[in-house]
Amino acid sequence: MKFFITCAVIVFIAAVVIAAGFVGDAAESEIAIDSAAAVNQALAAESQAIVQPDAPAAAGEVAVANTVDAVAAVEAQIEPADVPFDTLPVYDALLALNFSADDSLLLDRNTLAALQAMEAALGPDADADAVAQLRQLLEEALPAGIALQLMELTSQYSAYRRAELDVRAALSPHTADPMQGYDQLVALRRTYLGEEAAGKLFAEEEAQLPYMTSAFAVARDENLTQEARRARLSELQAAFNDTASRMDSPLAKQVLAARVARMRAGGASEEEIFALRNRLLGSAEAQRLAEADQATGVAR
Repeated sequence: MKFFITCAVIVFIAAVVIAAGFVGDAAESEIAIDSAAAVNQALAAESQAIVQPDAPAAAGEVAVANTVDAVAAVEAQIEPADVPFDTLPVYDALLALNFSADDSLLLDRNTLAALQAMEAALGPDADADAVAQLRQLLEEALPAGIALQLMELTSQYSAYRRAELDVRAALSPHTADPMQGYDQLVALRRTYLGEEAAGKLFAEEEAQLPYMTSAFAVARDENLTQEARRARLSELQAAFNDTASRMDSPLAKQVLAARVARMRAGGASEEEIFALRNRLLGSAEAQRLAEADQATGVAR
């Protein structure tokens, strides 16, 4: 799926870098939590302007019909005056996006990083021209449906960030508790981004932060015996691993891979490993991983 954007991206980046030599370095954008409400409205309006394709491309099919012509068209349109913000960080973030087998965008920490990059690129004083440039960038780099989805998410994320600033401003400045007000932030994410999107975008943080905070508190609890402390930390670790294994994210893959490696080292059978993967990932993915293990000689 990343083939959708790679060719156009390389030429686009090269053109911007060359142009930068004539006009000087672009000023670094700052994340604008408290940007004007007009920016969010412009984002929402521009997201509706993206035209959906006449017919969806087949899974795995390259969306650009003629790569050479498309790259030439992009290159011809790039002039220093046409770029109201630094596009390079945005392209870097887009290159890290993950997609499913049917070419749908996976909402994970890489998508969250892309939203952060786009908000930072627009800056606090972004106008309709900057938002239009972002829309054009996404349309040229990605299929129309995904470009539309990212524009809508950027609008929602910007609104959440402004609300987040208000929550953090109301917190006591004299506490070192990282969980202070955290439940309120978790609820805000779902208010602005929706339950499903927020749960996926912030999945790793929302699993890691409570675990690390609880584990740190247990480690410092002088009222616990060494045996009780070890038992409690082991419970917290097991609960975190179980949660992380169910995520559709790079962290989940790492946790599950480590878990499978420990099982194999302990003498677990391939049937036991398949059963674990089937429970966490489903039978199709468990079968795919089992076949990959056979092909690489990992399975016994």
